[in-house]
Amino acid sequence: MSDQETPTELSVDVERFGRQNPCIQGSALMEAAREALGVHHESPARMDAALPEGERRLLVAFAPADHRTGRTYERQRVVEDGAVVIAGLVLNERGLRIQRVTETRGGHFDYFVGERAAGPWSLLEVSGTDDQPVEARAREKLDRLMGSTYRKPPHRYHAFVSVTRFGPPSVTLLRTLAPEGETTTPEGEEVSGE
Repeated sequence: MSDQETPTELSVDVERFGRQNPCIQGSALMEAAREALGVHHESPARMDAALPEGERRLLVAFAPADHRTGRTYERQRVVEDGAVVIAGLVLNERGLRIQRVTETRGGHFDYFVGERAAGPWSLLEVSGTDDQPVEARAREKLDRLMGSTYRKPPHRYHAFVSVTRFGPPSVTLLRTLAPEGETTTPEGEEVSGE
């Protein structure tokens, strides 16, 4: 994003994550997001967001974390779980909800997402970091998704990769991946997986 461009702002609230994604246990994930954000930011956190439709400025409102959270959980777990919340909030703005955690062998993704619990669903692979480059991490996650049996016939699921860096410069990105053999997402966006 150049200094001359002013991105459109998108405001989200960590405290709404549980209500917007009722099919998963959101309270522990929300607490992780509060801790991950609170180490680097005051509410609302300002993050650059690289989304399929273009650059945005993400304003993330959040309550203070419980003072015990940072001492109770490993930092990597906090940022990974916090990144799930950020991904969920961005997807909520697209009309999607996190529907189910996956533990499927060969699935190569973390969650099913969709408008309704009954489907149709897309795949979501999430990653979080405090200080690592997000583009390289997104490429790793895209490569991982390429091996998913859910992207190949007969399933052919659309997929998302979301990577969030909580430390400066804070950024979240969302990449889309069409099912094997297709070049557009269900929303009509052209995707290449790169």
